[in-house]
Amino acid sequence: MARAEGTAEGKLYTLDGLRGFAAIAVVAFHTPGPLQSLAPSAYLAVDLFFALSGFVIAKAYDARIASGLMSIGDFARTRFIRLYPLLFIGAVIAIVAKLGGIALDVANGEPERFAAQIAGLILVAPLTWAEDEFLLNLNVPVWSLFFEIVANLVFVAAFAFFARHLAKVVALAAVALIIAVFSYGSAEIGAEWESFAGGFARVGFSFFAGVLLYRMRDRIKVPALPPWAYPPILIAALAAAPDGVKALYDLVCILVLFPVMIASAARVEPQGALKSSYALLGATSYGIYVLHYPFCRAMNNLDLFTQESPAVMIVAGLALVVGVLALAWVLDRLYDQPARRWLARVLSPSAPEPTPARSERTRRTP
Repeated sequence: MARAEGTAEGKLYTLDGLRGFAAIAVVAFHTPGPLQSLAPSAYLAVDLFFALSGFVIAKAYDARIASGLMSIGDFARTRFIRLYPLLFIGAVIAIVAKLGGIALDVANGEPERFAAQIAGLILVAPLTWAEDEFLLNLNVPVWSLFFEIVANLVFVAAFAFFARHLAKVVALAAVALIIAVFSYGSAEIGAEWESFAGGFARVGFSFFAGVLLYRMRDRIKVPALPPWAYPPILIAALAAAPDGVKALYDLVCILVLFPVMIASAARVEPQGALKSSYALLGATSYGIYVLHYPFCRAMNNLDLFTQESPAVMIVAGLALVVGVLALAWVLDRLYDQPARRWLARVLSPSAPEPTPARSERTRRTP
């Protein structure tokens, strides 16, 4: 049994569940071996994250920004408090994993390059142009946070413009995305320097499409499914990898499937155990996303994903998924929430930061 149009608390548990399953799919995607083959299109989770981010940010901040109660500085501070504590922990783990790789002589230990990688990760700003394959080589998934932060700042800085022209912006971004995806052959773009420009096309469409979906929620009446039905649809989409039509398939998912899923899932909420499960997934999704990759790298350095036995790789992959989920859950309660409260007091002593709805958390991808 489900209750339509959200909950009394304003939380979007079904969207939380989608975000959590997408984050777990990303872990599988970054796990060499049998698990990776189960989610060959999990890089599309990034586009879902961008769209979810646009939807929940518009839900949380549209009214405050429009009324003048929230400035660009206030918005930037709020997003910093929301995102940075776990991002910092992920950076520390990534640095330790890299040091382990250097000790095992399986990673480049050039001091200047390593220092630039650390600075880039701490600042969430790519600083190693042409020296690394990835924008943020120490913790690769953080590339999407860079683009999301850019989109967030553009959203608030040009808020009045988007209030008038959002639909046009989304349409133009869709054209740019179509050109980029067909140019590169798939939507797996943005994480590497070679496809850096494609990241702007991905976030430009999906983030602002999410904002548009929220603002048109009363006019877009997509039929709601039972809350349990959405994760299987998402998993099936991320598990498919049609040969010969990958670019077209990716575009259908990004331009059609994900927006329809969000519009539909936002209208229905779970109850009972399913609600609790989705709440857990929502609470841990961001942590899963920003913490998992250094562990993948460390396990790969130990050759756990290069064994001849598929059973060993499967066990290692499942242990990684369960371990990162548990770590994200523990950190959410013992570190992330207290750290955000402390940052709110330090950065705004006269107006402590209210605890946002859990559905505001976003995530973000490979």
